[in-house]
Amino acid sequence: MRRRWIVFVPVVLFPVLSAHAQDTLRLTLDDCIRMALEKNPGYLAVTQQTQVARGRVREALGSFLPQVNLQGSYTWLEKVFAVEIPPLFSFPGLPAKPIRTELDFTLDYQGSVQFTQPIFTSGRLWHSFQQARLAQQLAVQQVRQARQQIILQTIRSFYGCLLADEFVRVAEQAVAVAQEHRQTVERQRQVGMATDFDVLRARVQEANLLPRLAQARNGQRVAYLALKTVVGLGPETPVRLIGQFKYRKPELPLEEAIRLALRRRPEVRQAEIQRDMGEHALKLVKASDNPSLALVGNYNFRSNVLTSKLDRWDDYYTVNVALSLPIFDGFTTHARVTQARAQLTSADLGLEATRRTVRLEVEQAYLKFQEAEERLNSQRTNVDQARESVRIAELSYRQGLITNLDVISAQLALTEAETNWSQALHDCSVADAEIRKAIGILGEEGSELP
Repeated sequence: MRRRWIVFVPVVLFPVLSAHAQDTLRLTLDDCIRMALEKNPGYLAVTQQTQVARGRVREALGSFLPQVNLQGSYTWLEKVFAVEIPPLFSFPGLPAKPIRTELDFTLDYQGSVQFTQPIFTSGRLWHSFQQARLAQQLAVQQVRQARQQIILQTIRSFYGCLLADEFVRVAEQAVAVAQEHRQTVERQRQVGMATDFDVLRARVQEANLLPRLAQARNGQRVAYLALKTVVGLGPETPVRLIGQFKYRKPELPLEEAIRLALRRRPEVRQAEIQRDMGEHALKLVKASDNPSLALVGNYNFRSNVLTSKLDRWDDYYTVNVALSLPIFDGFTTHARVTQARAQLTSADLGLEATRRTVRLEVEQAYLKFQEAEERLNSQRTNVDQARESVRIAELSYRQGLITNLDVISAQLALTEAETNWSQALHDCSVADAEIRKAIGILGEEGSELP
């Protein structure tokens, strides 16, 4: 299906800070999104969770493999170990002497190599591995969620700058129109076609517009600072944005969009993964009450001389098959099973709550877009009519056909119409991005994801 984009007159926005043209950073919306994904510290911190999860998978996989440990010790004794054996026979006139034997243990070198291989664990290792694998999938979905959120935040900030600059332009235009009208009134007074009251009214109207212009410029600075924060730029970096308000109408009916969101939203996938993790956690706790079997081997060697000659070392080895069968653990396993079941129930409820929240967010996004589009359509011709009204009012005032108040009313109507038009454009553009975010495809259009 071909997508129909609605694009309005391009606007080149002025930089907030004065700087030489060659030092000004020119950015489009795509540039801002790319910079946010590369430099935003909050998003980059979330991406590191995938590395953590990958390490946990490797750790869980290592539990299936044999564990080999090497131990060594060196012992030094101050005295030689001596053993005296009493005499077994004695003869008259011949004193019996005990037999004395000395064993040289002053230097003792010992070492051992231990080998352990799990054979049967009642599924404990398997469920631990499955939990780690699911945790890795969960981290991937968390990165997806953070990526879509930072893209939406960048779009909002970018369009917020466009809107702020439009407000500045409208405010500057309103001041310029008020100044021109004040000058016209002053000329009319000189020829007797206007009163002092008309001049004062025109000057008051011009003065009332200056605070609005100051507010618009301050809002412009705040909007640019927010955008720079999102994309990872310093507040003093001069920026010029090149872009326009742009949106497209939703292609999917509401119900189809909801079904797609329930498949694609990373929050739903996270809730489903957490539910699966809860099932494995329950099975893992139950397995702790079952027997386990392991193969254990030991190779030991010792000598009182540190040498490379093998014949000076005494060695032996043992091979065991170790069976462990829990009999009574103080009901701790039963307590852990109760906790795991409650957590699984909580995960089921959380999944249902997430699905309902996603459905609500999609509906709200569609309604918000419809409301913004209706406002835009109502203002589509209103701006041109308001401009023509100001032109006619000025001509009529010069001819003495209308009062000064009528001219001021026409100017205020033009300012309001242009403000409403810019706001509606902004809201449609942002609502388009919010719909794609609510469905779970923002930044992933055209990609094949599970």
